[in-house]
Amino acid sequence: MIMKTVRSRVLQDSRVQSRISVQIYCRLKIDEYERRVLMLDVSQGGAFLTATFPYGQDKILDRGSKISITIETEHLEKPLTLKGTIRRSNSAMSEFGTVGQFGIEFEDPPLALLRLISALSKNNRKQVRVFTQMECQFISDDKGYKAHVLNLFQEGAIFSSRFLPAPQNKILIVFESDLLKSPLTAKGTVTRNVTSDNEETGQFEVAFENPSDELIRFISALSAERNENEDELSRKKYEHVA
Repeated sequence: MIMKTVRSRVLQDSRVQSRISVQIYCRLKIDEYERRVLMLDVSQGGAFLTATFPYGQDKILDRGSKISITIETEHLEKPLTLKGTIRRSNSAMSEFGTVGQFGIEFEDPPLALLRLISALSKNNRKQVRVFTQMECQFISDDKGYKAHVLNLFQEGAIFSSRFLPAPQNKILIVFESDLLKSPLTAKGTVTRNVTSDNEETGQFEVAFENPSDELIRFISALSAERNENEDELSRKKYEHVA
């Protein structure tokens, strides 16, 4: 019992120290296939990314696939290309394609990556962030639309949708989950949107207006559930190696 408790704490400490949450759009390349993806967290060893793929193209997320990603940000003097291998992935079907999330392990990370992580860490907001594939609805200009929640935190969220509300638009988001007794609503303002390569789907970011206590508790509950799942996966991997 003591060993399990210590192991769990070590895994949690390792996860917190090695990762930082980010919101960086980058280019994914697998063989001749290229696509814009969103990086959700990054460490010296790898990164966690998400994207919406047209039906049939999600097969590129197979574990073991060799990929490269190119990062462009104001924290870099020039684009940074990193090679890696997909180590884990999951996906969910939606009306506008397959929402996929995948973790990659970097091959020989360069010094430029360490400098980037250091710069991002200084600007990183210290708050709970949750990466999900949860479906939701939102209302913009009195019309309802469906979306997937990609990244949820106290100040806002990132969504994937076929309809992209314009920046500065006021919208109402409706969350439904087994962790909620009833649908949860949140008001927000669209801060920016990004169209995908095929122009059929895209992502948009929203800043919440006065997030309620219920929304904050919901985000915390989602984070706790995700951490428990990650600890279980890490535990199984540790036992398999041992």
